[in-house]
Amino acid sequence: MVNLRRLMSRQGPSEMTGNKIKRYTSAMRAQAGYGTFPPVEAADVGGGQLVIVDGHHRAEAATKAGLLAIPVNISTASPEEAAQLKDEAAMAKAERTERCRY
Repeated sequence: MVNLRRLMSRQGPSEMTGNKIKRYTSAMRAQAGYGTFPPVEAADVGGGQLVIVDGHHRAEAATKAGLLAIPVNISTASPEEAAQLKDEAAMAKAERTERCRY
């Protein structure tokens, strides 16, 4: 189980499907937790940072459902992969921040 705050997303709002997040959030609330969803896949990019590789919608739904921690399979990223994943996460964060301004 990993605290959701440790996970960085590589997808911005334009890449997320709202209906899917709503369905997953409802299911998690009905199951009173993460339930039968598969673990999120994340890469350890160093410095205690984890970047989501697969499972962005599940992680977002878990946050909206009020969960604090979810199951995560963690792999180690090479330095090159870590740099790319961090860049993608930074771009997604910038998109979320820009969208919040309007």
